[in-house]
Amino acid sequence: MSTLSKVFVVLVFIVALVKLGVDATLFAQRVDWKDKFVKERNYHYQTEQVKNTEISDLMLQRDNLNEFIHILQEKVQTLEREGSAKSMQIANLQRQFDAVDANFKRLISDMDVFVQNLNVQLTQMQDMANKVDEWRVKVAKAEAERHSALQGELYARQELEIMEKSLSAKEEDYISLAREKKRLEETMKTLNDRGVDTSMVPPQKTLEGKVTAVSPEIGLVIVSIGKDDGVLEGNVFTVYRGGQFVAKLTIDRVDARWSAGRVNLKGQAGDPRVGDDASNSIAVSSFKSNP
Repeated sequence: MSTLSKVFVVLVFIVALVKLGVDATLFAQRVDWKDKFVKERNYHYQTEQVKNTEISDLMLQRDNLNEFIHILQEKVQTLEREGSAKSMQIANLQRQFDAVDANFKRLISDMDVFVQNLNVQLTQMQDMANKVDEWRVKVAKAEAERHSALQGELYARQELEIMEKSLSAKEEDYISLAREKKRLEETMKTLNDRGVDTSMVPPQKTLEGKVTAVSPEIGLVIVSIGKDDGVLEGNVFTVYRGGQFVAKLTIDRVDARWSAGRVNLKGQAGDPRVGDDASNSIAVSSFKSNP
C-alpha cells in the first residue's frame, strides 16, 4: 500500500471518529421537540395574557388621564371666565378709585380752608381756656376746702365706729370672762365638795384642753394644747371628768399643737380617758398615788 493510501485511510478513520463523537453528543443531548413546543406555546400564552392585562391597565390609566385632562380643561375655562370677571371688577374698582381720589383732593383743599378758620377759632378758645383755668383754680381751692371738711367728718365717723366696735368687743369679752369665771367657780366648788384642795392656784396663764390619747401601761397622757397655746415643759395639769378628780400629770414633752405628760397622782375615778378635761388652773395635793 502506498503512502497516499495510508494517509487517506488515516483521514477516513479520523473522520469516522469525529462523526461518532458528534452522534454520541447529539444522542446524549437529544430534545423532545414536541414537549418543548408545548411548553413554549404555554409560556407565550401566559406572557400574552400578562401583556394583555398590562395593556388593559394602561388603557384604563389612559382613559382616566384623559378624563382628568378634560376636568382640568373645564377648570381652566372656568378660571379664565373668572379671570375675565375679575379683570372687569378691577377696571370698575380703578374707576371708583379715580373718583375717590378726585374727591379726596377736593376734600384736602377744603381741609386747608377749614384749618385756617380753625386756627382763628383756637386762638379765641385759648383765651377762653385761660379764663376757665383761672375759674378752675378758684373752684378747685373751694373743692379742696370742702373735701378737707368732709374728710375730717369721715375720719371722725370712722373713729366713732371703731370705738363702738371696740366697746362691743370688750363687752363680749367681759361677758365671756364672766361666764368662764362662773364656770371655774362652779368647778372649783364641785372639786372642793369632793375633797380637792383648790386653794393653791398657780399664778400663770389658764390653759385648758382635752385628753386626746392615753397609754395606761406607761402612764402617758396626750393633751390637745401645746406650745402655740403657751404650754411649757414642767407644767402641771389636773385631769378631771364632770367635776370629779381623775389624775395629775407633769408635762415632759411639748409640740406646737399638743403636749404629753406622765401621771404622778391618780384619783378614785380610774385612769384618764380620751375626752377628759385638763387644766393647769387647779392644784391637787390631797391624794396619794396608787401603787
